[in-house]
Formats: sequence, structure tokens, C-alpha cells
Amino acid sequence: MIHFRKQHYLLLFFFTFIVISAKGQVTVVTDFTNKANKKQKLHDVWSVVNRISPKKGVSVAKGMGVNLVRMVGGINKVVNGKRVPNYKYDPCRYDSVTNKYIYNWKPLITRINNVKKSKREIFQIVLDQPCWAFQHGYNFLSDDEPYNGKDFKESERVSIYGNSLPPKDRVAYSEFVKAMMKKLVATYGKKQVLEWRFRVGSEIETPDHWRGTKQDFIDYFADTEKAIRAVLPKAKIGVHTRTPDFLYKKGKEKNYKGEVFGSFAKDLISYCYDNDVKYDFWGISDYVIVNNTRPFNVDEKYEELFAPLINHPKWLPNTKLDVMEYAPVVSIKGRNFMRVSTTHSEIVDLEFTNMFYRNKDKGLGRIYRWGMRKGSKNTGVILETKKMIGKRRYVSEIVGNTTVENNKIDALFVKENKNNFEGIIYNYNTKDLSYKQPEQVTLSMVVDLPVGTKVYYRDALYSRNQNKFQSFLNNRLSTSWLKPNKDKRGDPRKILNKKGLKAWRNFTYKIPYKYSEWSVVKTVTNPNSKLGSKIVINTKLPSFSYRKLEFKTDK
Repeated sequence: MIHFRKQHYLLLFFFTFIVISAKGQVTVVTDFTNKANKKQKLHDVWSVVNRISPKKGVSVAKGMGVNLVRMVGGINKVVNGKRVPNYKYDPCRYDSVTNKYIYNWKPLITRINNVKKSKREIFQIVLDQPCWAFQHGYNFLSDDEPYNGKDFKESERVSIYGNSLPPKDRVAYSEFVKAMMKKLVATYGKKQVLEWRFRVGSEIETPDHWRGTKQDFIDYFADTEKAIRAVLPKAKIGVHTRTPDFLYKKGKEKNYKGEVFGSFAKDLISYCYDNDVKYDFWGISDYVIVNNTRPFNVDEKYEELFAPLINHPKWLPNTKLDVMEYAPVVSIKGRNFMRVSTTHSEIVDLEFTNMFYRNKDKGLGRIYRWGMRKGSKNTGVILETKKMIGKRRYVSEIVGNTTVENNKIDALFVKENKNNFEGIIYNYNTKDLSYKQPEQVTLSMVVDLPVGTKVYYRDALYSRNQNKFQSFLNNRLSTSWLKPNKDKRGDPRKILNKKGLKAWRNFTYKIPYKYSEWSVVKTVTNPNSKLGSKIVINTKLPSFSYRKLEFKTDK
């Protein structure tokens, strides 16, 4: 670890930033005295966790809100190796004798009560799979028959997630939603229900989630929104789509009307604007692929995920934007994905966090995680950024050029008061995932303190040396420990064979992430302004690393 207290890493000088920013030298400039740099306070980006179809409560870490997926039935089960409908958790069934839809709220209320008994906050309830009753009236074609433009095929009756068909009877479904909302209000009270979000759909352009057409979903969303607001006009209602440019399987698979499965976003936005249908929030999924098969465009995520929505001329202002499914992965296939175990994962988390803070004024809110079971604790960069919640963000400027081509240096700085401030600086590459030489980085902070003020500081570096698995790979790797054709950035439980797993379990981790001792530096004259003074520090940032820094004026 590089400690700032070593003399050859600490420079106090009176040059301008232009002199500092020579080739191969990057300066991170943060001016705490400039009111234009003062932005909103940091909120908790990582406060929500996903749970799929919970039946007996949720096992979730303390302090996490829960997004409850597939709560209103329409789920499946496997019998003799075949997926079939599971009617046990449906709050609605169709009575073929009376030709009526019969409600039974016990499955839904019991499941919600079990979540509440877990003493965890319900953040969002997802209305994604309609009850099986709403398939009533469909005629199913055999799989060898061609589509006729109105019927689904027998193999589409039950998807890998359950019922992914639009309700056949739209009026009956709307009445069901109204009755459900009345039951929730009667059971939990208006105030409680208004605190919950109601999300319509999950990754709706994916056929296993939604076999209908784009217009089918637009109608479904509009019906659901109007039904909910008929009971609770101020309810929080939203949607979960894929990215605005999404095209399923490159357009090779088509729906029952011969249309490809692709993004619904633009048409849904237009329809809602033109027909007085309101959404309060909008969710996107993003599984960041960290391998060498595609560009590592994490710095372009705002433009990819959110800008096409916000810039749409009919976008509803004040809409909250979340990433509702997220993970840095080395591979993804169907419902299975392999997480990244190297430092790349932490840098993706950090860049996403910073993107949300930079664009908070545009509505960016939260990133939903998987995992985080009871007893889990936040670690790494998520833990470090959580320590900064409630503090005021200040804009940083990156000046100069990196030594390594396509390297990016970025920063997140906050101030609690003029005597306490902190930040994270980090380094990643948008084209090359390999580890190169460290970048020389100058940190220049303008502070509202008299010249000569003593400032105490400490830092902690997270690089591949502080990553346990990479330390294992770098120092102990035998090629006989890896399974064939596995990416070395992946989960050790999945890429190591029995011999490798045994070595991994016995590996001693010797270079943990930790803070240096507190050191002291005096502020110097700010040559560019009469305001305040300046602290200038030179340090290094290895590839795909971050350095957390804390400053204070009192010991």
C-alpha cells in the first residue's frame, strides 16, 4: 500500500493545474469553495434487495427494503419433470360452473404477513404473473401448427417463470386488481399501502416474462394503472423493462402476431402521455458483462440505460429511475449467471454508484441486488459509499491524460463540513480488462481553510493485491486447478475443480484492505483564487482499483 505520509508521494506546491497535467499525469480537482460544485446529499443507492415469490417470509439483511417478485400467483411447479401451473398461491380462480372469477385473498395476505413477521420493510410488490384463472378463454395451438395471429401455442401455456400470457378478459382482470387493492387497504390501512410501490411486469420484452405483443402489454399496464388508482389515486405505480435498445435473440424469435420481441419503452411512453396514464417510476435491468467478448462500456451506462427514456419528448417528469436487476457477471445464460470475483466487480459497483449520484437530479434512485441474506453485511466499495450517505457531493474535474490508453480516472467527493471531507478516486479501462502499470494521479483540493492549517488524512487502497481471489490466483495458481473453458474472473466455487477448491479453502489472505495511520499536512496558498487554501497530494492508482481518502482538521 502507498501511504501519503511518505515524503516522495506528497507535494505541496504553487503551480497551476496546467503544469501539473502533463502527459501521463492526471489531476483530480475538487473545489469545495465553489458553490457551483455543491450538489445534492448522497442517498442510499444500495438499499433494496430482490426476493422471488416468498412464501414463508424473507431472509434479508437488516436495513434492506424488499422487492417482492411474483406475489399474486401465476407461478409454476415441476411435476414428473414437467412445468405445470401451481394454483396454491393464486388469489383468484375461475369457476367454470358459475362462469365467475372467485377471489381468495388468504394466499396473498398470508405471504405479506410472513414478510412483515420477518421485520423487514416491503419496498415494492410486483404484479408480474397474472393468476392462472386469467388464461380462461384461450385456445392453444399445438406446437407444430403455425401461428394464426390470435392464439398462443401449447408450449407457451407455462413458461419457465409461470404464466406469461396477457389476461384474456381485460375487464375481469381490472376488477380483480381493484378488489385486491381494496383488500390490501382494508387489511393494512391506506397509509401503509401508499408506502409500497406497485410494479407492473418484469423485463417485459423477454418472452418467458411476457408472451404477448407490445400493444398487449401497453393495454395491460394501462388497465392495471387505472384499476389501482380507482382505489388509491396516489398509489406509486411503475414498470420494469429491458434497455431501450433491447432486441431479444437478435430478432429471430417472434410472438403470436409475427412481431419480434424488442423494447416496448418508446411506444409505452408515448401511449401513457397521450392517454393520461401515469407511471411514477421506471426500472431497467442491467447485468454488466465483464469478459473480453464485448467492450467494457461501464462509463456509458447512463447514455445506454436512461438517456433514451429521459430524452423522449413525452417522458413524464419527476419519474424515478432504478436498476431493478443488476450484477457484474462474467457470463449469463438464461436464468443462470456467474458473478465476477475480481476487482472489476468493485469498480463496476463504484461507477454505477457514482453515475446515480451524478444524475440524481434526473430521477436516478436505487440499484436492486440479489443475495444479501440475513446476516450478510455490506463490504468493499458499497460499504465505503454507505459511510458517505447524507453528506454533500461536490463535483470533481479530471484534468490531464492517462499513461495507459483508454484508462479512465474518476472520483466521488463529499463534505460534511469545512473541517471534514472525504472521497474515492478510481481507475478502470474501457477496452482492456487486463492489469497494466499504475497511473500517477495528483489530488488537488481547494478548501475553506486558512493557509497553514494542519489537515489530518488517511487512505485505504483496494487493488488486485487486496482482492482475496486474485491474490490466490496471482500467487498460487496451478492450471490443473481450473475447470476447462472457465473465465478466471468468475466465482471460485464455479471455476475451480476439487483440487483447486481445496487449495482455495486453505489459502491464507495476507494483504487485507485497511486504512493507513493518520498523517498530517499543512494547506498552502491557492494560486488560482483568493478563496481558501489548497491541498495537493500525489499518489498512484493501479488498474481497476480505488483509493478511499478521509480528511479532518482535528485529531
